[in-house]
Amino acid sequence: MRKSNIIALTLFTLALVNIALQYLAGEAIGKCAPGIPIFTCPLLNADVLYIPTLFSDLLAKQGHFQDWFLTPAPYFFPDYLMFLLAYLLGSGPYIQILIFALLQVSLTFGAIWLLAKQVLDNAHALLTAAAVSILLVWLALTASQPFVLFLVIGFHYGTFLISIIFMALWLQIKDSRENQSQRLVYVLLALLAFLIAVSDRLFIAQTLAPLIAISLLIPLIKQNFTLKTEWLAPAMALTLIGLIVLQLAVSLPYYFSMELGFIIIAVLATLMSQDLLLKLKNHVIHPSPTLKSHLPLMLVIASTLIGVVVFKLTITIPHYGVVPEFKGISINLDRFYTAFQSAVTDHPLFSGLLVCYLAVVLRTFYRLKTNPRALDYKLSWLILFSVLSMTLVLLAFLSVSRPVNTIRYLIPFFFWPIIITCFYLSHYLTTRFIPTAITACLLPILALSGQSYQLIQENGLNTRYYPNDIACLDETLEKAQLNHGLAQYWDAKYLQNFSRLDLTLAQYDKDNAPLKKDYYWITSKKYFRENYDFAIMNERASPEPIIRINGSPQRVKSCGFRKLYIYGKDRLQVNNTFNPGDSYTWKACDLPTEIGQKSDQCAMEKKDTAQAGFVTHGPYKKLPAGQYHFEITYMSPADTLATVGAWGVVVDPSQNLKVLKSQPLLGTHWAIGKARGDFFLASAQDMKEVEIRTWAKKNQNLKVLSLQITRDTRFWHQNSIWNN
Repeated sequence: MRKSNIIALTLFTLALVNIALQYLAGEAIGKCAPGIPIFTCPLLNADVLYIPTLFSDLLAKQGHFQDWFLTPAPYFFPDYLMFLLAYLLGSGPYIQILIFALLQVSLTFGAIWLLAKQVLDNAHALLTAAAVSILLVWLALTASQPFVLFLVIGFHYGTFLISIIFMALWLQIKDSRENQSQRLVYVLLALLAFLIAVSDRLFIAQTLAPLIAISLLIPLIKQNFTLKTEWLAPAMALTLIGLIVLQLAVSLPYYFSMELGFIIIAVLATLMSQDLLLKLKNHVIHPSPTLKSHLPLMLVIASTLIGVVVFKLTITIPHYGVVPEFKGISINLDRFYTAFQSAVTDHPLFSGLLVCYLAVVLRTFYRLKTNPRALDYKLSWLILFSVLSMTLVLLAFLSVSRPVNTIRYLIPFFFWPIIITCFYLSHYLTTRFIPTAITACLLPILALSGQSYQLIQENGLNTRYYPNDIACLDETLEKAQLNHGLAQYWDAKYLQNFSRLDLTLAQYDKDNAPLKKDYYWITSKKYFRENYDFAIMNERASPEPIIRINGSPQRVKSCGFRKLYIYGKDRLQVNNTFNPGDSYTWKACDLPTEIGQKSDQCAMEKKDTAQAGFVTHGPYKKLPAGQYHFEITYMSPADTLATVGAWGVVVDPSQNLKVLKSQPLLGTHWAIGKARGDFFLASAQDMKEVEIRTWAKKNQNLKVLSLQITRDTRFWHQNSIWNN
C-alpha cells in the first residue's frame, strides 16, 4: 500500500476518534446544556430521536409498526439499516447515536472513495476521499449547521450518501463494456433507486432529475459548439424537470400520472431543439445514443416510479400541508438566503471552498464553450451533475406552499462544492496534490485533537448520558411509582430515551405552548391514553389548561428548566370532551386497587381471598352532565346465585363519599360475567370526577377484567331540543 494511502487512513481514523471523544466528553455536538431548548441540540433533539425511539419501541417494548405516525420521508433506506446495526452494537440510545454517526461518516468516506476511483487517478483516490471526509468532520464539529447533518440520523443525509454511491456506479457502467458484471451494476442501480424512492423522494430532486438532464445533454460536452440557440434545449429541460421535482420530491399522492407525464415531456423537450438534433445527427466522434445505451437510465426511472407507487400504496403518511406551489417562495427564499449567508460568513473554510467551486464551474463552462475536447470527460460530467443537483434541490425547497424552516433539504447545496473542489484539485495538481492534501488533513486533525483533549480535561468521558434534570425527574417519579405521562414535543422523546426508568411519554403541542392537544408527529399512537399520571412542562409554559381540567396537582417538582406536575395514577386528563355516544374502556390493571394484584390479560384479582375491599376503583374521569351507562367485565369461581361483592358509583369522591348507586356482583363459575348499570349527572355535577368501585367480600374471589363507560345520546337530544 502506498505511504500516502496509509497516511490517509490514519488521519481519517483520527477524525473518527475525535468525533467519539468530543461526543462523549463535551457539549459540542450532542448534549443539551442546562436552559438550552432541546430542539437546538444537534444530535439529541426530538426529530433526530425519531428512529431510536421507533427501534426501542419495536424491539424492546413489543410495539407495532402500524401504530407509528411516520415522517413524510420515513428513511427506511439506508438509515434504518445503519441504525439497526448501531442498535445491535450499542448499549443504549446515547451510544447507538454515536455508533450511527461513526458508521455514516465511514460509509461516506467509502462512497467518496468509490466515486474518486471513477473520476480521478486511482493513486490519489483514497487520499482525496480522506481529505473530503476530514474537512466535513471539521465543519461538522466546529461549524454546526448545516454540516452537523453529516453525523445525524435521518434528516435526508442518507439520501445524499446514496446519491454519491449512485454516481460512482453510474460512471462505472459508462466506462466499461457490457458484460455480466456490468449487468449486475444495472441491477444494483435499479435496486438502489427503488429502495431510496420508497424511503425518501428527495432522491428524485437530488439524483434522478439531474441524471435525466445530464444524460440527454452530455453529448454536447465533446462537441465544438457555441452557446447561441443550444441554450434553449437545456433551459426547456431544466424547467420541465423542475416540474418533476415539484410532483415527486414533495409528492402529492394523487399525481402519479402527472409525474410520468412530466418525465416524458422533459425528455421530448430536450430532444426537440432543431439545432441540437442537427448536432447529434452530424456527430461523428460520439454517435447519437441508441435505445440500448439509454437502458440504464430507463431502468432507473422505472425503478424509481415503481418505488413511488409502492410507497403510496403501502405506507400511510399523514398529509402535513406541504404541496408544490409558489405561495411560500418569498419566505423560503429569505430563509435560504439567511442560511446561506450564515454558512458563508461564519465558516471561512466553507467560504474558501465555495469560491473555489464557483471558479471550477465557471472554468468548466468556459472550456465547454471554447474547447470542449480538452475537458476531462468524467470530471466535467460530475461538475455538471453537481450544478444540476444543487439547482433542482433549491427549486424544490423554494416551491413548497408551506414555508420550510429547515436547511436539511439543501444538503447537496453545501456538500457538493467541498467534494468537487477537492476532486478538481486532485486532478490538476497531480503529484503536488499529495503534500497539499496531507497538510490540509493534518491541520484540522491537530486542531480537533486539541479540542478533544481540552474537553476531556474539563468533563471526562461519559458513556451514558444522564444529566441532572433527568435524574431529578427519575427520582421523583420512581418514588411515586408513576411511568405514563405527557410532555411537550421537544421533551417527550428526549426524556423517554435518556431516563433510566421505563417511561412512556405522549407528546402534546410542538413548541413551548401549554399542553392543549395531541401532536401526532413521528410517534406511536399507543403512547396516547385517556388518562395519565403526570405532566412535564417547560418552566416558561403555563400549566393553566391542565389545572383547569384536573385541578391542582398532588405535587409540583422543579427539575432544571422543567416542572413536573404529579396527579397520581390515571388522575390526569388532557381532553375533557366526552361527547354523546362516546365510549371508553379501561383495562382493570390500569385502574387503582386496594386489595388486588395484576394477573394475566391485564386483569386485577384479589391477592388474598380472606380480605374484603376494593379490587378496582376509578377511573376518576371528569364527565359532563348527562346520562351514562357502564359495564364491568369480571369473573368469579362462586355459584351464580352467590353474592361475591358489589359495585358502586360515587360522584366527586374527593368531596363526597356518598355512594350514588350500588348493586351486588354475583358469581360466574369462572365464566366471563358482565355487570351493567347506569347513572345520571345533573348540571350541578358537570365535570365532576366519577368513581366506579368493585368491592369483594371476605372469603370470595373476584377478578375484574375491564370497565366501560358510555355516554347516552338521549339526554343530549333533549337538551338540544330544549335549547332550540
